[in-house]
Amino acid sequence: MSPRFRPCPHFGHCGGCTSFAAEYPAEFEAKRAKVEQGLRTALGTEELPPILPFSAAPRRGPRHFRSRLLWPVQAKRHGHLRAGLYAAGSHQLVELESCEVQSREIFTLAHEILDLAKQFRLAPYQEASGKGFLRAIDLRMLPLVGEALVTIVTKGGLWPEGKDFAKRIRSRASQVRTQSPRGFRVAGVVRSLHDEGGNRVLGQRFVPLLGRDHLIDNIDGLQLRLSAGSFYQSNWRAESLLFAPALALLGPLHGKVVLDVFAGVGSFGLRAARAGAKKTILIESHPQATRDAEHNVQRNQLADRVLVQRADATDPAVLAALDGDIAVLDPPRKGLGIPAAQALASSNLGRILYVSCYPKSLARDLAVFFRQGWRLQELRSADLFPRTEHLELVALLEHQ
Repeated sequence: MSPRFRPCPHFGHCGGCTSFAAEYPAEFEAKRAKVEQGLRTALGTEELPPILPFSAAPRRGPRHFRSRLLWPVQAKRHGHLRAGLYAAGSHQLVELESCEVQSREIFTLAHEILDLAKQFRLAPYQEASGKGFLRAIDLRMLPLVGEALVTIVTKGGLWPEGKDFAKRIRSRASQVRTQSPRGFRVAGVVRSLHDEGGNRVLGQRFVPLLGRDHLIDNIDGLQLRLSAGSFYQSNWRAESLLFAPALALLGPLHGKVVLDVFAGVGSFGLRAARAGAKKTILIESHPQATRDAEHNVQRNQLADRVLVQRADATDPAVLAALDGDIAVLDPPRKGLGIPAAQALASSNLGRILYVSCYPKSLARDLAVFFRQGWRLQELRSADLFPRTEHLELVALLEHQ
């Protein structure tokens, strides 16, 4: 190890990072090879193309690339609150004084918010008893825009001090040092109301406390609205690491009908429309994400070529009714599922671009496509999660 290399002091305790080598290319290659072998084992075959990265791993590991922070809150001794990331394989929180992968600005602001929570005497939520008030803090930043959105997750009920709390957050944020060329400011503070049991972090209802309840990203000639609760890639370099090279695998899209399945706010589908697709259909079930997608279609003047369909993308009947040339799939960790994969594999689609964050669910779904005559043309990777065992995989399938 280089004498100048200083790994994170929380490594080995915090469950966020699983590896921290001085020479990052070796660390990345070990991860890539492990994922590749795991995929071959899950598929039960060695006849699989190698996973080729879209871009070479940098010699020095990427730092401060993560633009979203989500910290659950727990009670510690004497009822005081603590927040941070869970230790690996547990529900015990590790309080973090520094972080090598998190955006510096929102990491600093998170600590300011916790300090305010103590000043306002917000009782930490206790999962076992259901008592307490503050459940989590969720911060998202767009470094190229210079704005952040803060979501405070609480139990329901009146919160008379909520607006004052939000104003104090914005005031604290104005003192945060930033390296962003666009500065750093809080666009809005939102309250997420969460009265359900269990350890799901965000609630289903979002109430603005101050400013906007969304951010607007400016990327690749598009303006994308993302609200609190909507999924958006947390690596702020995702455009160059994933979106641009993944869509390039599809070649020219002029005259094509593209289905964006699990569309979210329209990250893939709107890029396809901007690249010349004749028609694009965005299929998404999440309420906030669907509203964002509809807004983004109008905002980018693509309503004549893009349709948003609020529907369950895992429903075989929904998928069987779709008609197109190409499908882009970007499902959550659990993947498509066998019934949905069978519906798409039986369709008249010519090509499918499957983006996956979990090799086991990808392998299960690929097996369905293989049995129904589909061939794996390309298998690529995007390293959106450096310092972890996770790798974003992109599979290009063609029907034989």
